[in-house]
Amino acid sequence: MSVIDYAEQELIHYGAMKRSVRVAEFKISKILEKYTPSELRAVKMDITGVRGSGNESNTIDAMLELQHWTEIKNENESELKFIDSLLKEIDKESDLPIFEVISLWYIKKKKRDEIAEILKCSVPQVYKVKTEGIRLFAISMYGKRAVGVI
Repeated sequence: MSVIDYAEQELIHYGAMKRSVRVAEFKISKILEKYTPSELRAVKMDITGVRGSGNESNTIDAMLELQHWTEIKNENESELKFIDSLLKEIDKESDLPIFEVISLWYIKKKKRDEIAEILKCSVPQVYKVKTEGIRLFAISMYGKRAVGVI
């Protein structure tokens, strides 16, 4: 795969990464809901006389699971913010509506005709902006390697 393909894959998977953040948030909330102490109604003593004894492994498992989902959420949020900032930076440096076209094409999954209608331009212009946006995104992501290939 070329650097253009890699750059395009980053954008193609943007929506899935966004969904994974929502899934991670959901999983985190479920873990917290399950293990957050509730209102005390009655006390049950285990054989040892210590309430909750024998559940240490459950607590450790919950902590590890919470850490796992928190890491996934943070990693994906960081990547999404980075991609957004990079695309906005590219857009500012260009006279073309790169951010809008890339967002509509890859993130919102709009069809080329819809994008042309939204931006009030022709379909070939949409392709031109998309191609230029991917090229600049690839160079921004992969630097010299991308310049040598493009």
